[in-house]
Amino acid sequence: MNEVEMEKTRRGEQRRRKGLSVFRLKVIGVIFMALNVASVAILPALVGDPSQDMTALTAIVLCAAASWIAVPIYSWLLFDGYRHTHNAWAYGLRLLVVAVISEVPYDLIMTGEPFSLSVQNPVFGLLIALVVLALVDWLAKNTTAPSVGR
Repeated sequence: MNEVEMEKTRRGEQRRRKGLSVFRLKVIGVIFMALNVASVAILPALVGDPSQDMTALTAIVLCAAASWIAVPIYSWLLFDGYRHTHNAWAYGLRLLVVAVISEVPYDLIMTGEPFSLSVQNPVFGLLIALVVLALVDWLAKNTTAPSVGR
């Protein structure tokens, strides 16, 4: 670090980081997930019945497909959260609470019923991914890899 940078650090000035912050990634993820909700709940009312109109079907499919961009964003955020958490159990418990609370609204939007086993909200997928991350981490710490050539 040169003298100018050291002086800025002493004065409390921080260098601006390049890239997207975690908050911005969350906002982008929410926008793309909202496209999925819009494709099911809002667009059919706005553009018409997708089974009768090809334009309506195209708009709905495009919104649903665009919502898939949220999957790698939330996957990265889950990994980053797991990497920085001090208590994976508490992190998992918070995910479980969010998944349970959001299940009824998600089912209502997707199927029109308050409880449906035909669809599950994506937070349950994140919870499963967290369990897999924890298992892989545990296996890496508690097992030894066999030597090659023995």
